[in-house]
Amino acid sequence: MDRQEIIAELKNVIGDELKIRGMDLVDLILRHEGRGLILRILIDRPEGGITVGECSELNNRITSLLDEKDILQTRYILEV
Repeated sequence: MDRQEIIAELKNVIGDELKIRGMDLVDLILRHEGRGLILRILIDRPEGGITVGECSELNNRITSLLDEKDILQTRYILEV
């Protein structure tokens, strides 16, 4: 897969999970910083507000989803 296909697949998988939770994917950034790959996900709710606990829970869930789907074939850091 090329970079654009990977980003599209990430948006699809992560967006579906967020919709289930009543949240929106605001932005998804995939880029190399220093020696590592960073996947940065910005989320929000239509009525506003996400707690730190929800970010932590989503980080764990999204990590599991990405491991299952094997979209990123290299090590990465996930920031929600």
